[in-house]
Amino acid sequence: MFSILTVSDTEQSFEDLFEDDKAALTCFCSGTCADGEQSCQTKRGGKCFASSELVLDDDGIIRPVQLFGCLPPNEMALIQCRAKHMKRQKYISCCDRKDFCNEHMLVVAPGGGRCPDCTGNTWKIIIPIALVLGLLILVAVWYFIKIIRKNKRRNRRVCNENVDIESATNSDNIMINLSFNKKIATGQFTKIWEGEFRTDRVAIKEYNSQGKQYYLNESKIFQNSVLTHENIVYYIAAHEPDSERMLVITEYIANGSLRQFLKNNPVTPEELFDMVLGVCRGLNYLHEEILGSNMSRKPSITHNNINSSNILVNSLKLCRLCDFARATSFQSRNVSGQAVTLPSDLRYAAPEILLETTPTTVEFFTRADIYSFSIVIWEIMNRCNVTVNNQYQIPFDEELEALQLDVTRDNLLELVEERCVRPVVRNEWLKHSLLRPIVKIMLECWNGTPTARLTGLRIKKTLKRSPSDNENCIVPHV
Repeated sequence: MFSILTVSDTEQSFEDLFEDDKAALTCFCSGTCADGEQSCQTKRGGKCFASSELVLDDDGIIRPVQLFGCLPPNEMALIQCRAKHMKRQKYISCCDRKDFCNEHMLVVAPGGGRCPDCTGNTWKIIIPIALVLGLLILVAVWYFIKIIRKNKRRNRRVCNENVDIESATNSDNIMINLSFNKKIATGQFTKIWEGEFRTDRVAIKEYNSQGKQYYLNESKIFQNSVLTHENIVYYIAAHEPDSERMLVITEYIANGSLRQFLKNNPVTPEELFDMVLGVCRGLNYLHEEILGSNMSRKPSITHNNINSSNILVNSLKLCRLCDFARATSFQSRNVSGQAVTLPSDLRYAAPEILLETTPTTVEFFTRADIYSFSIVIWEIMNRCNVTVNNQYQIPFDEELEALQLDVTRDNLLELVEERCVRPVVRNEWLKHSLLRPIVKIMLECWNGTPTARLTGLRIKKTLKRSPSDNENCIVPHV
């Protein structure tokens, strides 16, 4: 006969098939039981367990957490017990010998301390940052190499031209490759021509017989010093086939002098800033002494004739110093017997130069250059588009006209030394955030006391400093 099984009978039968013959266990419980119970009871075939799991706390410290409790009589519990340790740093041990068999079991998870493998999340952050930094470094290295190569090409070009021209000079063939196109300026001792040397457009300065000493001085400065700087005009050659034609050949710059440029163009505060910084960099390069071999060594050089006519402005509005006819090259720190040379434009002359004070150090001349530079700064600022009535004006013209004085050494000496007069500082300059630090520099550079003036190097470091009160007849009344 067949027996009829109900659904409940069938479920019970299948459950009995998978249960062990062992009786139910009472296990020690901690961290897994509800309401703080310290014991739990398994079903028949269940097991007691003790586990240790590494947990990352809020302070970034990995600490072991002990758990005790019961496991059900199923395959998953059996797999956990046999595995001994699970993923996520969890370690487990099981028993079924007797009640509370797990109470004194000791399971230790190795590790602890600072997160050894928070590597998952940490590296997700570190790797992108490292890639970005690496890319930035590569770009910086590429740009640096590009600049070095550009300078090498420029120096190579200048050196090659000098070698070719020197050989041409030695054979008196330079005039064959040189052509004069048109005269673009005339001075007391010179005529300036726009011309061509071979296929390059060049500027040709031709000295007359009265300017022979200036010609010899400028050609000596260029030939005995390696002046390769973006804020110094590029020298090509000097030529003296006879006493009637003494030539200095340099690169041609279409915009001409800073004075010409300012007469025709106002400047923005940003352009003003770049121009002032460019002249400062060129002047600092001249003043510094560079030690090295004969080819790379550069002595300290002072210009002695800084004014807006002796600064060129290229198509990028980059300023370059030119005209080294009155410059002095100091092969040593000894200045004994060195005479003071008055500049071509007395408006830019420092008080000590007008006084023809006997120089005692190289710094006597560098500080005089810095004073002249400050007058150039005023000249550019007066043409800035933030200046009210910003028509071009030559420095000290208003002051000399007010006193009905001509431009002579004695009159300027009375003006800048005895009366302590300087060009007017406009209120609008002091109110402009970009012009204010430049005003500060200008005021310190035209100080009547030479030792109180800034150096070229110091000027670059103080461009962002805010202006402060100044004394010693620096600030004129508006």
